[in-house]
Amino acid sequence: MDYLTIEDCRVYDNAWFMRYGGSGISTLNNWAYDDAPGYHIIIQRNFVWNNKTLVPWERIGKLSDGNGIILDVTDGEQGATNPNADALVKVDSARAVEPRPEKPKRPEWKGRALVANNVSAFNGGSGIHTFRTRHVDIINNTTYHNGGIVGYQELFPNRSEDVVIMNNVIVPRPGGKVTSNNRNKAIRWDYNLYPLAQEVFVGSNDIVADPQFINVQPDPTKGDFRLVKGSAGLHSGTNEIAQSTDILGKSRARSKGRDRGAFEQ
Repeated sequence: MDYLTIEDCRVYDNAWFMRYGGSGISTLNNWAYDDAPGYHIIIQRNFVWNNKTLVPWERIGKLSDGNGIILDVTDGEQGATNPNADALVKVDSARAVEPRPEKPKRPEWKGRALVANNVSAFNGGSGIHTFRTRHVDIINNTTYHNGGIVGYQELFPNRSEDVVIMNNVIVPRPGGKVTSNNRNKAIRWDYNLYPLAQEVFVGSNDIVADPQFINVQPDPTKGDFRLVKGSAGLHSGTNEIAQSTDILGKSRARSKGRDRGAFEQ
């Protein structure tokens, strides 16, 4: 797929009983239509919650994925097809003995993707992550207490390249982790707010503090994931890769002092 926009959606209670390791919002094996500049994939202003897998993925016989948002496998290479490397691409060994005509390879996806102004909470897998994917901006999202089923971290790149992760509010579940780093290249991580100190990616403008949400509820559309007055996430973000509006369409500050997370206050 190419030139896909997913915005202003409420995505919840998906993938519970499927046997294919699904997620809430997922792109897989993007196909390059062209190499024009700008964003080809846009995922923004969505509330994503309670997506999880309760049936083992048929390929591995274990639970996998159930993420809130995932950009998945755009490199076209052989190898693992999920974050835990439980699932592997099967190679046809017979071809080594009796070669067959090779199928045309899909064009490598070289477009850029934007994941911005989303709330992703209480999903069984990650809140947001990329896997074997290049050229992604993950900006001004709020993730909360994800990974409860399969133990993934809150927000992370995995075997990915050229991923920018900035202005996010990232709150792991009890016992969970903020992020991870597995075979990544050229990751830019800064201006993120999270309550637990971590040394995986550390930006000089990160803040380690409780974000202090107004009202956390299992359904984020019924709760209030805005930040209380005095929160460290207010007026402390960067204008780099600036988003003009927040998750509700409210205009963001044009000068210094944008808020971190999905809401502008």
